[in-house]
Amino acid sequence: MLPPRSRSTPLTLADNGQEFSSISEQLWGAGTGVRSVGKGKVYAGMSLADAVAAMNLPPDFSYSKPESDANILFVHRKLADGDLYYVDNRNDREETVDATFRVTGKEAELWHGETGNAEPASYTIADGHTNVPLHLEPWGTVFVVFRKPAANAARALPKPATITLAAVDGPWMVSFQPDRGAPPQITLDKLASWSESSDSGVKYFSGNGTYTKSVNAPAEWFKPGAQVWIDLGDVKNLAAVIVNGKQLGTVWHAPYRLDATSALNPRVNQISI
Repeated sequence: MLPPRSRSTPLTLADNGQEFSSISEQLWGAGTGVRSVGKGKVYAGMSLADAVAAMNLPPDFSYSKPESDANILFVHRKLADGDLYYVDNRNDREETVDATFRVTGKEAELWHGETGNAEPASYTIADGHTNVPLHLEPWGTVFVVFRKPAANAARALPKPATITLAAVDGPWMVSFQPDRGAPPQITLDKLASWSESSDSGVKYFSGNGTYTKSVNAPAEWFKPGAQVWIDLGDVKNLAAVIVNGKQLGTVWHAPYRLDATSALNPRVNQISI
């Protein structure tokens, strides 16, 4: 798959011009096309993509493109018991794609690096490949793992239905990091940038602020199998979320949301952000 060596390549004093020409002829011939050499082949005068196509070797990874500028990269690592693909969305928007992996005979799993959680994925196995539908967050990544033998050629898992249960409106109590010019705490009737405050201590404050509010969670939120998430909308720039004294984690990129199912109760809950 290398370009043929030029016939005009200068020889050194140690070179045998006749031998050089003979070897060059055996390897490259006319300098284009495919030649059998020994137990292998030489693909001359073509790009890597053309050479791979000439070998009838399908891509290791491909994906559907809902938008022409979709840009998803991957890294493939062979495991002792299967295959692992690291899939990376390189756009600042969500992408929903059908990803195709050159793997067969194994079911697909999704491993999430930020949380350490793993979950089964839908898949279809056909023609030596496995197709997996993926939904990637803006700049989102996921590990797609194939290690368990597939009992069936396809698995279709139901897509979770997402509904908005309630909007957590003001007032919010906000306390500020001490000794930085801001008052100990203020009350905000609605969420807004500190830079819009008429209080110069808040307007020019730099540091940590803690938003606190009580939220009532009705019993109907807690149906069997349901998950309740807190979506913070847009955040500048990091937010740690605590519900009833339990740390849910820190969000630092869109979408700024956390699973609060394990911390919320069907009664009044204390939320700190």
